[in-house]
Amino acid sequence: SLSLSLSLSELVCFCVEKMSDLRSKFLEVYSVLKYELLNDPAFEFTDVSRQWVDRMLDYNVPGGKLNRGLSVIDSLKLLKDGRELTDDEIFHASAVGWCIEWLQAYFLVLDDIMDSSHTRRGQPCWFRLPKIGMIAVNDGILLRNHIPRVLKKHFRGKPYYVDLLDLFNEVEFQTAHGQLIDLITTHEGEKDLSKYSLALHRRIVQYKTAYYSFYLPVACALLMAGKDLESHVDVKNILIEMGTYFQVQDDYLDCFGDPEVIGKVGTDIQDFKCSWLVVKALELSNEEQKKLLHENYGKDDQTCIEKVKELYKVLDIQGVFLEYESSSYQKLTKSIESHSSKAVQAVLKSFLAKIYKRQKKHLAWRLGKIFCHFQVPHLNKETKMAGKVEQNPRTPRIKCKGQNLTIPEFSIEDFKKHSHMLASPTSQDASKSRWKNCLCSPTTHAGSFRCRHHRTSSFGSGLNRGASVGSNLSELGARKSSPLSDSVPAQ
Repeated sequence: SLSLSLSLSELVCFCVEKMSDLRSKFLEVYSVLKYELLNDPAFEFTDVSRQWVDRMLDYNVPGGKLNRGLSVIDSLKLLKDGRELTDDEIFHASAVGWCIEWLQAYFLVLDDIMDSSHTRRGQPCWFRLPKIGMIAVNDGILLRNHIPRVLKKHFRGKPYYVDLLDLFNEVEFQTAHGQLIDLITTHEGEKDLSKYSLALHRRIVQYKTAYYSFYLPVACALLMAGKDLESHVDVKNILIEMGTYFQVQDDYLDCFGDPEVIGKVGTDIQDFKCSWLVVKALELSNEEQKKLLHENYGKDDQTCIEKVKELYKVLDIQGVFLEYESSSYQKLTKSIESHSSKAVQAVLKSFLAKIYKRQKKHLAWRLGKIFCHFQVPHLNKETKMAGKVEQNPRTPRIKCKGQNLTIPEFSIEDFKKHSHMLASPTSQDASKSRWKNCLCSPTTHAGSFRCRHHRTSSFGSGLNRGASVGSNLSELGARKSSPLSDSVPAQ
């Protein structure tokens, strides 16, 4: 029930507030799960070991955008025909969502070691911290082992418990093999563009990214809604296609996206990534152009980078991408609409809506955050009836369910001037990080689990992580925050 006098800034803030409320509930469940893990009776913690795991969790698990975990809640709600979820349903969906975030943290901790990375999410990689080093390998193993502990504690009595365990094991198996393909394809010192093909690119993307980033959240929600995954193979196929489309889009934005809009400067060319762009360029090039690619691709030299980009323009790779994007969107939409379940259609359309034309959505999100900081005067119902306020004829208006909403005038100069407001919502100390405005994709690049800046820069500062935000789940959390045992702990 929105007021007739609602301005665009208020509408944006209303939407942000709703998302923030869900995020707050989600973070509250993290605190509950962490408490349980730190008091697991299967291991006799010392004060030092408990403090270590506590710090390790806060540093590695809740620092990202949390899109994978939050998608479980969104998907379950849509599968329940859009009805509001109960506190118990939100808690369990959040717990499963956090298991996905735990899986992500496990992948990232070990991937950073394998790649000798320096920063992650605007701060030093975990293994780079003083006194951590290769102990991070064991920490990664701990993160992976936390997942079945959480599932056993909260889902052992559920009819889908075994299927949930099997799903996580299956997706981890697939992702690890996707990582293997990527690692052995880009051995340092063995740069050979002739290895790269669309088939290889798709294979890396499918196994390293699409299964755990696109399929896993929806599959978890399907199980929680009482669905059989074996009868939803078509859903898996659609989500894998969606993940592939997303990665091609990410490859395109890495080269042609506006850094001020997408929040990052691409490095795929100098990093010798098996990018969709270079694969298509190899397909379309004549022998002389292929020679230019072989001589310049993968070199961290601005002249070489510009030569590759110029060749992309000559080959009209942008036009090829736009044609691919349009056909992929139509194909995905047709596949989604052919599904017999309207609820499943809603879940899949929700995912597709989040990624289609993503650069424009990045700009809208960033502008939305700025609008929330402006006090925009608007016409209330009484003033409009009295006719006491002159309307600015230059102020555009839009219709929203029959209501007129005033959009304040806003220029790109204003956008740049207020860019300090655009820090990631999860960064509590983002002003200390050079890449505070990073809005890199919620999934990962075929050649890396990281955003490019967070992978390659030596910048970064410690951020406070894991703060819990109060919500109406506090009572439920208190009831569920017992140690990981079926017995009542000694008081």
